[in-house]
Amino acid sequence: DSPLGWSGLVGPIRRLLLSHAGLVLMLGMMDSTYIFFRHGTSYLWKDLFRLLPGKNVSASLLNVIASMAPFVGILISERMLWIGVRQIAVILTAVASFALACLTEVHVRSSAWSLLGGIVLVKLTYCPLSTCISLIKAEAFPTEIRVFAFSFITLLAELTGMLGPMLVEVLREDEQAASWHRKQLNYYILVMMSSVMLCGLLTFIVPGRSGDGRPLRDFFQSRVYLKRVRSDGSLRDLLEVQSTDSESEDASLRSRTPTKPLANMQRRIARPTAR
Repeated sequence: DSPLGWSGLVGPIRRLLLSHAGLVLMLGMMDSTYIFFRHGTSYLWKDLFRLLPGKNVSASLLNVIASMAPFVGILISERMLWIGVRQIAVILTAVASFALACLTEVHVRSSAWSLLGGIVLVKLTYCPLSTCISLIKAEAFPTEIRVFAFSFITLLAELTGMLGPMLVEVLREDEQAASWHRKQLNYYILVMMSSVMLCGLLTFIVPGRSGDGRPLRDFFQSRVYLKRVRSDGSLRDLLEVQSTDSESEDASLRSRTPTKPLANMQRRIARPTAR
C-alpha cells in the first residue's frame, strides 16, 4: 500500500475551510475564550492566596482544597445532563462570572474562607465546561473532517490561552504577589469575567444542535448555498444554513426509519403465502 499523499490532507482542509468557515470561526472563538479564562484564572489563584492578610490559614492548604473543585463539578454536572449540554455550559459560565465579580471586592479577597469559596465556585466550572465545549466541537462536523476540525480549533484555542499568564506578568511589577496594584488586579479579574461571559454567549448562539447526542453525519455533503454563505458571511445566513442542515438530517433519519403502517405491510409481504 502506498503512503497517504498530500491530497489526503489537503482535501479535508479545503472542505473544512470552504464549507464550515463560519462555524469554525464561532467554535474557535468559543474555545479560545474558555481556554483564556481557564489559564488566566489558574495562574492568578496562587497570588490571591498569598495576598491574604494575617496568614491564619496556609495558602498551600487552601490551594489543595480548591484543586478538588473540578472533580466535584463533574459529579454535579453529570446529574444535570437532562437539561442539555448547551444549557449546562451557559449555567456554568454564569456561575463563574458571578464568582469572579465577587472576587473584585476587597473584603471578599481579604477573608480566607470567602476567597476560597469564590475560587472553588470558579474551579467547579473548569472540567464540566471543557467537556461541554468538547462535545459541541466534536459533534459539529461530519466524520470525514471531524478529527482535523477538532484539532485545528483546539490548537488555535491553546495558542490564545497563553495570553492569560502573559497578561499577568505584564500587569504585575515583578514576580511577587504583593506587586499587584488593586486597580490592575480588579481589571484583570474583569477581563477574565468578560472572557467566560463571551464563551457562554457563543455556546448558546452556535448554530445547529451539536452536543445534544444526535446521530453524527459521516460524510461531507456539498450544498448549493455554500457560495452564498461564503460571500455574505452574516450570522443570520449561517443560522439559516445550519437550521437547514438540521432539518435535512431529521428528514434523513425519518426516511431511514419505516413508519408503523409501512412496517406492518412489510411483515405481511414477508409471510409465506402457503399456510
